[in-house]
Amino acid sequence: MGARSVVFLIGLTCSLIASIMAYVITYEEYAHHFAERKRTAREAFSTALVTFVFFAVLSLILGFLL
Repeated sequence: MGARSVVFLIGLTCSLIASIMAYVITYEEYAHHFAERKRTAREAFSTALVTFVFFAVLSLILGFLL
């Protein structure tokens, strides 16, 4: 296993953890402001998706730079 794949694997794992944390935090905060649970879950999921993509791309770039 090369260094790039190790960095990318660690980056994907951390991206997954970050997206789960972003979902939980956003869901809890939006639950105070929105009455509908469906809208709260949808907004939290979109935030988690953006977080995952951001950190996955960042780890990919880091893998190529190292």
